[in-house]
Amino acid sequence: MSVPRFLVLLLAACFAAPLVAAPAGESAAQTISVDPSRDALLPTRTLDGRPHLLVKAALDGQPEGWWLVDTGAAGMRISAEYAAAAGLADAGSVRAMAIGGASERRRWRGGALRLGQVTFHGLDYTEMPKLPGIEDVVGIIGTGAMSQAVFQFELVPGAPRVRVFARQSPPLARLPWKPVALDPRQLVIIDAMVEDKATGKFRMDLGAGTGLAMRAPFHERHELREGRELTRRQVRGGGGPIDVDEGRLAKVEALGVSVADLPALFLPEATGMPDSGLDGEIGIKFFSGMTLWLDLGQSRMALQRSS
Repeated sequence: MSVPRFLVLLLAACFAAPLVAAPAGESAAQTISVDPSRDALLPTRTLDGRPHLLVKAALDGQPEGWWLVDTGAAGMRISAEYAAAAGLADAGSVRAMAIGGASERRRWRGGALRLGQVTFHGLDYTEMPKLPGIEDVVGIIGTGAMSQAVFQFELVPGAPRVRVFARQSPPLARLPWKPVALDPRQLVIIDAMVEDKATGKFRMDLGAGTGLAMRAPFHERHELREGRELTRRQVRGGGGPIDVDEGRLAKVEALGVSVADLPALFLPEATGMPDSGLDGEIGIKFFSGMTLWLDLGQSRMALQRSS
């Protein structure tokens, strides 16, 4: 069975989570530096026509590589090969959980990661699992970087653009900022209503190539599978494969925006993931045609329809 790449990435990048925190006092100092002579706009592409956002970034003088930008990834991820080439300091290992089960992942820290005009120093990285379809991706940019700068996403279908700014950049002061709820790992939590009958809490996950991914307790409690045309898919996560159902939702409302005919995933009861207390993930297709600014360090975001 072929595995759509958006499903592979949904499982690999968006659900992976360390089971233990980094030991206190061992992380390198995390700071940023800004070079205004550089463009804030990053080289951006999608993954072979899929909606996943890939940007180019350079780590410690290495050639620029493609990194997946994922608001659903706690911390940062990196391939073992790229970490070795950059000479990052070994920081042991961590037991990481992904859909399908837990696995041991190596950790590194340090280095300077340049994203356009902003360079991030002293970040911590966890090993990125090897999965088919993402061989040219060297890392995943998650909350480790997004908590220190402002990320702008112009989610125009077929031509997305990503910019990174220092928080003090003057144009940011005029944006329609709204406070957002963050979980302990600085992941954004959003209230969403599904088809005017079911309200839940969803993690915002731009690494998820669908519109809404719903966990079994939520979609079963509200009978959201009933009478709906569904397609069974097998997806591979860091801990192994599972089966999910794919369908469409007539309407989903969140953040003052209503989106019709939204693609959705219906996850099974047993995913190998611990209970997060959330009802699922709201993915990049919900935000299609919008411009989104994230400032996780200040627990705020801004959202506008793209012109």
